[in-house]
Amino acid sequence: MEKTPKKPMKISVGYFFLLCTLLFFMGMMNAVYALEVAVQKITVSVQPASYAVNIADLSCPAAPARSKKVKPKKAPTASSNDSDDSPLELPDPEDVSSEATEAGEPHTLTLNPNTGRWKQASANEPFRVAFWGDSHFAAGFFTQELGTALGLTPEQVQGAFIPATMNRSGVRLPWVRKTCISSGWQHESAHAVATAAEAPGPSMVNLVSREPHASLAWDLRNAARTPVYSNVRFLYQQTAAPITLGVRVDDGAEQAITLQGAAGPAALEIEGNAPISVLHIRLLSGHLRAHGLGLETAAATRLQLDLFAFPGATVRGWQYANAPYFRSWFAHTPPYQLVVLQYGSNEGHERTFDPTTYAQTLRQSVMNLRQTFPQSTCLLIGPGDRGILVRSKRVKAKTKAKAKVKAKTKAKGKNRQPVVTVAQAATASASPQLLRYSRIHAQIVKIQDAIGNEFGCQRWSMYQAMGGSTSAYKWARQRPQLMSNDLLHFTVAGYQRLGQLFVNDMGWKPETIWLPSQSTQNPVAAPIPPVE
Repeated sequence: MEKTPKKPMKISVGYFFLLCTLLFFMGMMNAVYALEVAVQKITVSVQPASYAVNIADLSCPAAPARSKKVKPKKAPTASSNDSDDSPLELPDPEDVSSEATEAGEPHTLTLNPNTGRWKQASANEPFRVAFWGDSHFAAGFFTQELGTALGLTPEQVQGAFIPATMNRSGVRLPWVRKTCISSGWQHESAHAVATAAEAPGPSMVNLVSREPHASLAWDLRNAARTPVYSNVRFLYQQTAAPITLGVRVDDGAEQAITLQGAAGPAALEIEGNAPISVLHIRLLSGHLRAHGLGLETAAATRLQLDLFAFPGATVRGWQYANAPYFRSWFAHTPPYQLVVLQYGSNEGHERTFDPTTYAQTLRQSVMNLRQTFPQSTCLLIGPGDRGILVRSKRVKAKTKAKAKVKAKTKAKGKNRQPVVTVAQAATASASPQLLRYSRIHAQIVKIQDAIGNEFGCQRWSMYQAMGGSTSAYKWARQRPQLMSNDLLHFTVAGYQRLGQLFVNDMGWKPETIWLPSQSTQNPVAAPIPPVE
């Protein structure tokens, strides 16, 4: 008997839509999956606030050893200017202009204007923003300008974290009076150290020690020596083996606390009966990977600014980091209105810059950022222009040296090669490198613009804000000087100017970051004139 063919299954439009919706939400749940932070709580007795002014200032022991850089971070290349001991100086403006003209160097990149469109905070809540970046932001001079531009007092600008970047040269933590680290600690960054990437703290930088009696300390009082926080969370990685800490608050006695439980992200919650002035943590036994402190948000906070920047960092930390572990620190906190990735200078300094490889790294990193903070506006900030110093003799003798190289010979024979001194050879090869980093940074900015557009992220470029190619040399000649003497970093005045330019370019003002019911007093100042 012949079988009747089966009729094809029909799926209604409604069922199809339901299926797609289900798959979408399953994907989102997987994207934002985070490990649970195990919390252990202790209560401490704290002296009244009136006593806090009498607590002695921290006296810091020797600084920790610098972390050993291991793969996957590539070793930085030494500058070609490091070959002798001659003094360094800025190249002549004529040499810079000549090279730019010969290379057809554009003054600026031609990118579309990109005024910020922020997810606004309610009138009664802080505008929450987090910055991850490198040495440009680590000192906080740029970000400090944001609160100033909004007319906020220091008490109205606060962070929710004190990262483990403390006591590293080039890092300034504005939410504490002072921090201390004993010997026996190492900083490890997720972009460079595999174990840091496996267990990343909020800043993607950890402090690690196995040495008994290694200690950390934070003076949590404000500039007026007034304590602010009654509840502090010490963030760390729980290991399979127990960890024993000595915890001391203010001038009180030390408590021995044993930390144990499932391995993973964990927090020791320290709750005082009054605001805590000074917190001491001492490792008694075990292997401690510290991630920093979590702070309660003060009622007066209008701008919550979490700064997670570290010298030498690259965006690869976002590519390598264990995503569920990293997301755990933000799983139960109010979402940020804005999350920022500020990288590029260290990528541009690598021995060989490969645009394709960088684009792949950045794309994966931005994808991880968007999955970690799906409710936040994202912003990419590109590097500034960069210059190269020259040996003082090279600049003065450039023209003469080129003529001598052609004319000088050791013998009369035409087939003999000219004798070239080391100084002359350096002179002949130095000039074509004046815009080397400028061109690389321009490439990085273009890639950031393309990938930012792909993932719906806002973009802003220090390179463009400065004036594009050759602007590093112009900023270095400004008075007050805006570029640091290394022609890579900026002076305090330079970072402040960049912060002001950002505010103007991106439209940062009260009515754009808070809902319209918020008062629009303290408007942003008039546009800043360009550097000549």
